[in-house]
Amino acid sequence: MKFLVLVLLGVVSVAAYRINWRHKGISHEGWHPHGYQRPLERHKWRSHVPWVNIEIFEPKGLKVSMVHKKQIDTMFGVELFINTDPRLNDSECDLCQNTTTITYGKFIIEDRNVIIKKKDQLIYFVLVGNSTKVTRFPMRKLTVTGSLIKKCDYDLSIEQENLISNSINKLH
Repeated sequence: MKFLVLVLLGVVSVAAYRINWRHKGISHEGWHPHGYQRPLERHKWRSHVPWVNIEIFEPKGLKVSMVHKKQIDTMFGVELFINTDPRLNDSECDLCQNTTTITYGKFIIEDRNVIIKKKDQLIYFVLVGNSTKVTRFPMRKLTVTGSLIKKCDYDLSIEQENLISNSINKLH
């Protein structure tokens, strides 16, 4: 009988504790509408880095693009470091470019001479802005895997572009 009373008392106290858990923090310190949060678990508002698409070409070449979502953003830039830490004083970026041109709804930055190999580490900063303000977002890292590398021969594609433009010019 005593054992049943102890078990029942334990169940009631656990249920009361769980019900009261949501309403702790009457002083509103640590209070959250979805329950009590300890001070270390509070939500921190962070600036979210814009999503960029990075295409790596073999034997050489790189394309970085970002969808133009906000009409206020008129500039997109990237500072890219290959296997170097940008926090070092003497480090120079391997690709530092920006663009204001929107092509097919995207900002596109291309470099046909940069050589990136499998297992290289890309460290980059994204820059987005307009005529009055440019925001440099926090550093991002990307380790190059085989699935990121696309086989492409830029020299052949340049020849094809020249051939197409010459044939269009002949038609006019």
